[in-house]
Amino acid sequence: MFQDLFKNTGLPEGGINIIAAGLHTHLAGRASWTKHVRKGKELPEIARDDHYDFNFQDTQMLRKEINIQPGDDIIHYCQYDSMDRDKPIKGGDSTYEEMCLDFLLYYPRVKGLKWCDTTLFEPSWQLVDKL
Repeated sequence: MFQDLFKNTGLPEGGINIIAAGLHTHLAGRASWTKHVRKGKELPEIARDDHYDFNFQDTQMLRKEINIQPGDDIIHYCQYDSMDRDKPIKGGDSTYEEMCLDFLLYYPRVKGLKWCDTTLFEPSWQLVDKL
């Protein structure tokens, strides 16, 4: 279903072009990066911050647009340091919980795509009818 949306975007070969990335974790986050894989071959990374600081969040404008084709894998990683904590860190929206996100800015618009979210087990694509 999702791959079909990428086939008819209006770009010559389909897909989308990523122009910027906003890496995001919370207070325990120390590094974050996003890989791009096509047909089993790892392509150049989309974005990376090896010195992530929650108090200095930014959006990385990419030097070169990155084309994402139907079937490509986008894999996002985060590295944490919890040595200053005495309790397990839960995932969640609170600053004292954790998350691992990359907000990718792209064009052209994929009609109906609101956001995509992945879990440890499977992706879930959130589609809306009236965008």
